[in-house]
Amino acid sequence: MSMSRTLLLLAVVATLGCQPSSEPIASSSPSIQGAPIDSPAQVDSPTSASTTPAISTLSDPGQRVAPTDPAERARLAVDAPQPKARDGYIPASFRDLSSFVYEADMNGKLSPESHIPEEIQKLDKAQVAVSGFLMPIEFKGSKVSTVILVRNQLLCCFGEEPKLNEWVFINVEPPVDPITDVPVTMYGTFYASPDREEGQVISLYRMQASAMEAMQ
Repeated sequence: MSMSRTLLLLAVVATLGCQPSSEPIASSSPSIQGAPIDSPAQVDSPTSASTTPAISTLSDPGQRVAPTDPAERARLAVDAPQPKARDGYIPASFRDLSSFVYEADMNGKLSPESHIPEEIQKLDKAQVAVSGFLMPIEFKGSKVSTVILVRNQLLCCFGEEPKLNEWVFINVEPPVDPITDVPVTMYGTFYASPDREEGQVISLYRMQASAMEAMQ
């Protein structure tokens, strides 16, 4: 990945909102898309921000202003629900994925206490279900093939900057509807390890997803 693409990814994570774009937005009614979840697709190598197709279809979705009312901020800061148990998938919540310190400075250098706990390391290369709010990145027609999944609506829709362990960079095949108004669950092969580009940590979690389900 070139430095310009690295900076683009970091800028997307920090500032991209989930306002409706020029692409059609799907109904919020629950639906399963992609391969049957009882037959998870196997992936031989980790998906990575540095191996994904070029981010060529980003639109300017705009960004809502974060509320100042404490009660409203608290409502928007609620994590997506815990994924329901499904055969063949380990449910993982952002409460667990972000329960430890994992921070980098502006140069991508990790803080001394940034270590992935053993229970999170066990999810690496496992079939996992994780729920959150979707930020579309790359479209294929009316579907989306590259997304970022974040833990709550403040991080998704109001420009609040997520920490490295509060989002997942996801390639999804086949592409899915860009549902942004309700939490979704992504199913696929999960990777929990720092992805570095030119010495800079650009992501901690990645996933090669084969299905998505909108949540009530």
